[in-house]
Amino acid sequence: MQPAAVDWPVEADFIAWLGSTYTEAPDASVRVTEAFEAALGAVQVSIDEDELGIASTDPVVYECYGPIRQAILIYAGRLFTRKDNLHGALSFGGEAVLQMRHNDPDVYALIEPWTGTSV
Repeated sequence: MQPAAVDWPVEADFIAWLGSTYTEAPDASVRVTEAFEAALGAVQVSIDEDELGIASTDPVVYECYGPIRQAILIYAGRLFTRKDNLHGALSFGGEAVLQMRHNDPDVYALIEPWTGTSV
């Protein structure tokens, strides 16, 4: 059974998903646009169009299932907060440091069924 089809998320969906993180961030509007567009583009190029359903044909609009939508929002959120972590590391309590991964396994797990590849 396929999840309910929804349209590709838009920037307003991302702002709503961020909630108070958006309103508390300096220069949030510019950062949101950049992060959302980058994440949307990165996820869309990872998706095999033959694996997606078509919502309409004039113009062609692809369906974006819930997991793909969530992956875009998660990845955009990561890029949005990246300004605060330019070195790719998060510090915990001054002693422990966690290195941020180049790729996000949660994002890939959400879009994997539509990439045309399997791991």
